[in-house]
Amino acid sequence: MSPFDVLRHLNEKTDLEFEIKKDYVPWIINKALINTKDTVFFAEVMNQYHFLDKDIQYTFYKLAIPKAKRFGKWVKADVINTDAELIMTRYQVNRRTAESYRKIMGDDYLKQLQEQTGGHNGTRCKNIT
Repeated sequence: MSPFDVLRHLNEKTDLEFEIKKDYVPWIINKALINTKDTVFFAEVMNQYHFLDKDIQYTFYKLAIPKAKRFGKWVKADVINTDAELIMTRYQVNRRTAESYRKIMGDDYLKQLQEQTGGHNGTRCKNIT
């Protein structure tokens, strides 16, 4: 049984036979419930009390969430800018750091970096002086 079946059961208040210890995945349930405005506060409470047993978390959601069909969209990561991708490759940093570097780099320096690395993908890195 998938965690999404458990989530559907919680939302629609249907009868479902499952093993809580195995089938209930708290972070997936919390992530799904935080995407709809009528359940965001319940999910936030469970995020604060993440250390509680799975049985308690499931019972809380079962009793607290009103019956409804919910279709919240999952938050997806932003598309990585090719400039940030170049900086990530050249300096071996994560995306957030690369975006910070990009903000302080001038366009001339970025152009020089692109020329020295052989384009935007950073496959040939040379030393920048």
